[in-house]
This record gives sequence, C-alpha cells and structure tokens, in this order.
Amino acid sequence: MRRELGILMALSLALCVVACSQSHGGLGGETHWLTCESDSDCDTGQRCSEDGVCVDDGAAADTAPVDGGAEAQALATVEAAVADAESCPAEPPISGDPCGLPEGQICGFRYADPDFASQEVYSECACRAGCAEAGVELRWDCFNNVVSALMNCPARPPEDGSDCFGLKGHQCQYPVGLECTCPTDEGDDRWRCESAFGGPEVSDPPADVDGARKVAELDDDGRAAFCEWLTAVPPGFPDPVELPITDDGFYPATGCAYTGATLGCPGVAMPLDLPASACIANLERSGCQATLDALIDCVVSLQTGHPASRGCAPVLSAEGCEDTIVLADEGIGGIGAFTACPLPVR
Repeated sequence: MRRELGILMALSLALCVVACSQSHGGLGGETHWLTCESDSDCDTGQRCSEDGVCVDDGAAADTAPVDGGAEAQALATVEAAVADAESCPAEPPISGDPCGLPEGQICGFRYADPDFASQEVYSECACRAGCAEAGVELRWDCFNNVVSALMNCPARPPEDGSDCFGLKGHQCQYPVGLECTCPTDEGDDRWRCESAFGGPEVSDPPADVDGARKVAELDDDGRAAFCEWLTAVPPGFPDPVELPITDDGFYPATGCAYTGATLGCPGVAMPLDLPASACIANLERSGCQATLDALIDCVVSLQTGHPASRGCAPVLSAEGCEDTIVLADEGIGGIGAFTACPLPVR
C-alpha cells in the first residue's frame, strides 16, 4: 500500500467519525427502507425487489418522482418503499445506541432538516457489532449522513442510465451506500448511480485460509497467505523496504490508517507499508483469540473507511488481540492523533 493512499484513508476515516457522531431525534416526515436479499427477509405481503429493498407484492416498479414538495414526497416514498415499521425505527437512531435488529440490517432515512426548511437529510444506519464491558453488543452505526437541498427523489433507486429529465441536478441516496445523480450538463439526462463510499479498491481476502480459525492457531501457511494479501502493493509499485527491528522488538513506524473511538470501541490504527515478514512475525507472537475473518473485517474497515461486515469490535473484544496487526488505543482521536504505528514483532 502506498503512503499516499494511507494518508487519504486516515483523513477519510477521521472525517467519517465526525459524520457518524451526528444524532437526529424527534424528526418528522422521514423515509425508511428495509434492505433484503430474498423474499424471506420481508414481511407478509412483501417481496424483495431487484433493488434490494422490501416492497409491496405487486407494487409498481416505476421511479417517477412524486409531486407536492418534500413532505408529500417523503410520505409517498414510505408508502412506495414499504418501510417495515416494526423493524426499522420510526425515526433515525443515534449512533452508538443499542440496536435490537438482526446484525447487519441497514435502514435508510430521508427527512426534512429540522433547522433549515430548504434542506433535507439522508441518513443510513446499520445494526453493527460494538464494544461493551461484557464483550460484543449490537449498536446503531449511522455511517452515511448527507445534507442537501430539498430533492424530489424517486421512491426507489432508479436504474443506472435511465431517464432523469426533470430532475437535473438531483443527488439521491439509497441503501446501501448508493448515490444516484442526474447530471446538469445539457443533453445528459441519464441517472448515474455509483457507490457513495469511495475509497480505494481492496482485493478479496485469501480464499485458501480457514477464516473460522483463531488467529493464534494459524499455521505457517495460514499466516503467510494472510500476510501476502495484507501487504500486497498495486501493480507497478515497489514492495515496502524492510527496516531493521528496534532494540525493544518493534517494527519501526511506517505510517498509519486509523479511526477514532466509535460504537463504544476505542480508536483503532493499523501500520501501513508493512513487509510480509513483519506481518508474519507479529502473528507468530500473537495470542489473539478472535477468528481470522474478524481480523480481516477490521483490516478492510480501516483500508476503506467504511465498516466491513462487523468492523473491529470482535477483534477489540477478544482476548490477546490488542496488538495483533491492528492497534487499539483509548486515546486515538481525530486528524493528527497518529503519525506512526510501530508494530511488535518479538
């Protein structure tokens, strides 16, 4: 990984922490969707649409905008998208609050900004693993908050490339992490829908390693496969230079990707530009009782700036993992809190 990417990731993560800490309560005129993968995820009388949201069985599939202003649009969207009031909360939750929904469920909310009548807010919240004294618990993670001018957005995500004439200049958000834009350029009247998360591409984790194994129980082949994946550099870039280990047994500072405290968890940092040998040496000394899948989720969350599946809570809550590849510190805060991440290797 290049240092330039690491700096950008660190900035992105720090900014995400600010956005994730916003709270919205006592709000009216909101829209929420229930995401799904199959019809079994939806309530009776609903089906899972091609867009991955629960809709009334037989509901119209058009994405025509709703007339009548932001409040009427929001109410109509609730009806068209068939929000499950018993599952998604009636109002946007506050990040860090306990969540009683199934882990990984994501709800989107669109509502009028209570402070500025000409603005609306879109908030996307997931039920994710957080840290508690007793271990891992589910908490709300509102990770995608967008404030914009009032938009007359379609009830459900429009198809990429479909006609958007009449809505030029609109930017509409939908779960999960989807942003659809109608360009302002003359003659360009087609929706452009893409991920709103951005961040660098991350390669798939190694498939030949048992992700259910505890990190402390990995054999030589398992450690080598994980570290080869973790330390891979983009084509054409040089491998990291191997630096001498310090007298007190640390691989020297190489820069950090990091995030501040969130969901009851301490801040987390991860060294950048590690050679595979340093990664392997760190795993060899580790007594981490978390699974390899949990460590991979945490690493990907730090690499992309967006929680991957369960984020870092399972690693931070497991015994012996506090200095295994990722470093936990109650004092990690915003931009500038970390300039180095020395990793113990002896």
